[in-house]
Amino acid sequence: MAAYGPEPLYRATGVIMVEQPEISPDLATSTVAGVIEQRMQLVSRRVMRSENLRPLVEEFDMYPELEPSDRAPQLRMNTFIEQVDPISFEPLVGGSAFSIHFDYPDPAVAQQVALALIDLFVADNREIRTQSAAGTESFFAAEAERLATSITEAEDRLAKFKQLNIGALPEDIERNKLILERIGEDRNEVLAEIRLAVERRNLLTVQLGDLSGGTELSKLRAELAVASQKYSADHPDIKRLSRAIAALESSGENANTMDAEYMRVSAQLAAVEEAIAAATMRDRELQRRQSELEGKQVLAPEVEKELLQLTREYELAKSEYESIREKRSEARIGSNLEDQDKGQRYTVIRQPYADPSPISPNRVGIFLIGILFAIGGSAALVSLRESADTTVRGARDVEAVLQGPPIAVIPIIRNEDDSRRRFKQLAVHGAALIVVGSLTIGIVLNG
Repeated sequence: MAAYGPEPLYRATGVIMVEQPEISPDLATSTVAGVIEQRMQLVSRRVMRSENLRPLVEEFDMYPELEPSDRAPQLRMNTFIEQVDPISFEPLVGGSAFSIHFDYPDPAVAQQVALALIDLFVADNREIRTQSAAGTESFFAAEAERLATSITEAEDRLAKFKQLNIGALPEDIERNKLILERIGEDRNEVLAEIRLAVERRNLLTVQLGDLSGGTELSKLRAELAVASQKYSADHPDIKRLSRAIAALESSGENANTMDAEYMRVSAQLAAVEEAIAAATMRDRELQRRQSELEGKQVLAPEVEKELLQLTREYELAKSEYESIREKRSEARIGSNLEDQDKGQRYTVIRQPYADPSPISPNRVGIFLIGILFAIGGSAALVSLRESADTTVRGARDVEAVLQGPPIAVIPIIRNEDDSRRRFKQLAVHGAALIVVGSLTIGIVLNG
């Protein structure tokens, strides 16, 4: 009764193989990573969620005896996934195929549900790989955009730094040295020119003083020449001397008495003064440029250090950008592989099939266990009865009772009635064993 009491369960089994990409990885690499077992576990967790299983429960009206909230978990409990060899379908750790088993009392329903589960596995694998590849491409696209912005900012910082430090950059150091040497030479020439002009001015000033003692008009003109060297045209002394000279000239004094030599020397002195002023201005400008370049030469080491830092940041951002661009290109190819189902994919190599023999309960096992229990119980009962029986049946029992050996032992003498009785007992026991064996064989053959 125990072997035939539980409701039988029939197992439907389908096999999925994980096929490798059609295109060589050397030509196009998928961006969806993960070993087969991990990918299968991920897909299994997604497929076997209650929200995916409820439609199957409702479609096939499964487990009506359970509460609605318990039906999808029961379907999940009756589903088993096993890694197998894709050729022999035997269990194999590390195999590239998976068996999906589903147990249910109705073999037809078990087969249909197993087929639906396999379809869910195949569709979900395709969806998750496509989403993963697209997510990878989107990530690299965002990274490329971020790094492009970083490169632009680094270029701006580098350009502004170079603009602010023109003349102090590493490439300007040698040129600045040459310019400083040339400025030094120019200053030496200008200072020599100024020294010569000053000597010339002193000589002309003395000569003009000698010539200015001839007439009153000449003296005034000499004073005006000296004052012009010190003051501007609006100075009161310049105006006073100019009025005095004009008054003398209009008083009728003969202009021909003006010393021509005096006028010539005055003109030369004025020219020398202008030359000295111009040379002095050139020297100041050269000195300013010299100080500026020397200051930039002092700052050059610090500028070079900061420039190297900015350049490293720019080159690093540029290198990362190029690397991300290559990875984005690979991700785009990988995404196209998954979109066109050319990457690693699930293929059904064995459609679900429900075995006509139930997977459980194991009636043969239960029956054999019952026989073993019966035989064991019988042996135990016989042993118990023998241990409780105090009848004296042989020499040993006599020795145990009398605490000593018997004087003589008379053996049992069997007649024909005893032999026939013994034969009948053996025949009954043999017939019982044949019946039990026949029943066992029938149960094994009929499931």
